[in-house]
Amino acid sequence: MVLNKGKVIAWMNGRGFGFIEDESDKKQHFVHFSALQTETGGYRALTIGQDVEFEVATQDGRTRAENVTGPGGAKLPSGPHPPEGAGRGFGRGRGQGRGGYNNNRNQHDNNRNNNNFGDEF
Repeated sequence: MVLNKGKVIAWMNGRGFGFIEDESDKKQHFVHFSALQTETGGYRALTIGQDVEFEVATQDGRTRAENVTGPGGAKLPSGPHPPEGAGRGFGRGRGQGRGGYNNNRNQHDNNRNNNNFGDEF
């Protein structure tokens, strides 16, 4: 494979992918965090505007960057963890958990009827 030079034009931290623009033909190539050749351990990510070297692989008519390194084949720096707020936001606090909201209603209302009629009948 041919070694290409390019620049990172987009990177989604929480999603772990982005795009690199090839310096020679200005084509944009998808890059996944698993293609980054980084120092051992840590969080693998790129920054917009970062110069990189990479190989281009084609699959199903789509191109992607593989074996992505820094200039001269240098390993990319790795961080300790993802930046704050990264991810899709589906962590804890997304609903009432198992059983739903109303299934355990009597436990929350001290087992009293909750029909909104009070003592009218």
